[in-house]
Amino acid sequence: MSAQIWVLGGPGHSGRSIAAHLARGGLAAVLVGRDARRLHAAAEQTGSVGFFPDRRRGNPAATTRRGHQHGGAVHHDGP
Repeated sequence: MSAQIWVLGGPGHSGRSIAAHLARGGLAAVLVGRDARRLHAAAEQTGSVGFFPDRRRGNPAATTRRGHQHGGAVHHDGP
């Protein structure tokens, strides 16, 4: 299994842009966010390998650590 790069805030504008860029580079992006429906749509749009609904608000550090266990994480905050 190849390493995955988790993109926190995946369904947002920046998250989709980052995920699409990673996919074009042949990297496995996994979108992370709170809304599974938006995540699924964004994953299909960007060519991401999957998505992870994370409803634990206020603890991005724990989610980032979990992403690093799978290969890496991109955490961007705000627009």
